[in-house]
Amino acid sequence: MDKLIITLLVVIGMLVLFLGIALEEIKALQQDKRDWKNRYYAAAQIRAKDRI
Repeated sequence: MDKLIITLLVVIGMLVLFLGIALEEIKALQQDKRDWKNRYYAAAQIRAKDRI
């Protein structure tokens, strides 16, 4: 019975750790997407100024 409880605690701990890492990765990817959009819009504005 003790081994079962310890195993469950370890498994739950690993899941919490995995979810924490996954959430950090998702946040980083969203920030990268925002940075890419900002770069794209800035380049588009520069190109638009050159045409005028």
